[in-house]
Amino acid sequence: MPKGDIDSSRLRVESPSRPLPLAHVIRIYSIRSQISEEKKIGVIGFRELLENLSSTDFDEVIITRMLDENDVASLIFTDPSETELLGILTFPKRQRVGS
Repeated sequence: MPKGDIDSSRLRVESPSRPLPLAHVIRIYSIRSQISEEKKIGVIGFRELLENLSSTDFDEVIITRMLDENDVASLIFTDPSETELLGILTFPKRQRVGS
């Protein structure tokens, strides 16, 4: 498989969340963005996500968690019908004890 391609058979996707109130999601992920920046955690995508959430016409958001073949976790934010992508947060790969 060429470098950069993801083997979709090795993706793990959790069931999407129930629809969450937009205002709550904005508040929670604004705080998480500040914490990530202060602690230099290295989460990618907060700025774009918060911009998109602030400008969407939807009242609710769905969040789906995905773990790729390299154990990199992502949160995918969509509208309630899961047709419009609002943002993706990608978390740094966790170090395993003994690695």
